[in-house]
Amino acid sequence: MLSNATRHRIFEMPLYDRRGAHCLLVVIKATFQLHRGRVICAANPTPVRIVDEYSDPQNGNSSVVAPSDLAEYKPVLDLIVEGRALPPQPALFHDVALRFRERTVPLRVHGPRIFEPDIVGVKIGRSLPFDEQNITYDLAYGGTSEDLSLVELRNIAGRGVAKNSRELEGTPAPQIEHPGKPHTRPSDRHEPVGFGPIAPHWSPRRELFGTTDTKRYRDLIMPNSPEDLDTRYFQQAHHTLQFPAHLSTGEEFMAIGMTRDSSFRFTVPEMRVQLRCLYDQRTQTRACPVDTLFVQPDRDRFEMVARALIPLGRTAGNLLREVHVDDLAAY
Repeated sequence: MLSNATRHRIFEMPLYDRRGAHCLLVVIKATFQLHRGRVICAANPTPVRIVDEYSDPQNGNSSVVAPSDLAEYKPVLDLIVEGRALPPQPALFHDVALRFRERTVPLRVHGPRIFEPDIVGVKIGRSLPFDEQNITYDLAYGGTSEDLSLVELRNIAGRGVAKNSRELEGTPAPQIEHPGKPHTRPSDRHEPVGFGPIAPHWSPRRELFGTTDTKRYRDLIMPNSPEDLDTRYFQQAHHTLQFPAHLSTGEEFMAIGMTRDSSFRFTVPEMRVQLRCLYDQRTQTRACPVDTLFVQPDRDRFEMVARALIPLGRTAGNLLREVHVDDLAAY
């Protein structure tokens, strides 16, 4: 039995961990809203997200815009942002940035542009003015060649990959780039950049999942996780937005260029959740660190997600009977 004494959304799911132990995954999500500059609990909190949400739900190769909350464990903090570039007036390009923990992560967002014929081949044409643009990996460098012989595994949803530049003529060019590494010609192969989640079948996550092509895995382990799964697989943020320590109360976040008011900022509120796990012969308490911060600047909204993986026990007298989710925050 799971009881929730918090104002947050919770979700429970039994599973086997990578060592084969039967466990209960408990996920707790708090949703906050900015109201007149103050952080308050959202009146309509977002439910725990069971699956990734894609920019184009009908296209499995589109990019993830909102992450699933069902990771088993995250060694470090994920900072994930869904939003738009919003210049103060129509512009050919607009710079945006995130600031958190002494780190600034910038992006340059262009208006629509295509690969055009040039006297020596193909070039990236001039951007058209825009007044708002979604920031997704669909618009960054990546994608596949026409015959699928080349695939940019770091961003399958993107644009600009081809066997030769002539294949690109008349197709959309990358619109999202790092300001210090602009895409100026078809041969540029800069790292795909963005603020959103990395899909589980993209690099570098796919390489961290572990070994699945052995008889032992197929016969004895499947459908559970491989024995050599690297827990970094569960990190969903771009590597520039992963931070060594889990989230703490009082930390400052800022997004620049993603609202009409030039910047969006807040101080991380308190979220202290404790689990009381009642076994047959003992009670165990567990803290739940916040390992995911998901921000939507143009909605004045953000989510904080914590989780715990609790052993269910295997022998009589040592079985988990109840889990109580307690709120220790002083609101």
